[in-house]
Amino acid sequence: MPGVLLHCHVNPDGELKLKLPAVFADAEVDVAVSAPNARYLHDPIAWRKAVLATAGSIPDPSFRRHEQGAYEKREPF
Repeated sequence: MPGVLLHCHVNPDGELKLKLPAVFADAEVDVAVSAPNARYLHDPIAWRKAVLATAGSIPDPSFRRHEQGAYEKREPF
């Protein structure tokens, strides 16, 4: 199956617009999206590092965690 490799920009709303060659006009196509900087999607160790890197990443000093309230008391099993 003939294909084409495009490098595109995703806008801030997460939208991606593609302009394909005429050979693809009025046809069903399969689309694969890959992000070279998102390798952690398939690498659990890289995923953990990426998640841990977000700790303390909110620079707004007024940001705070609100009280979580009391747990509901339940009957034991």
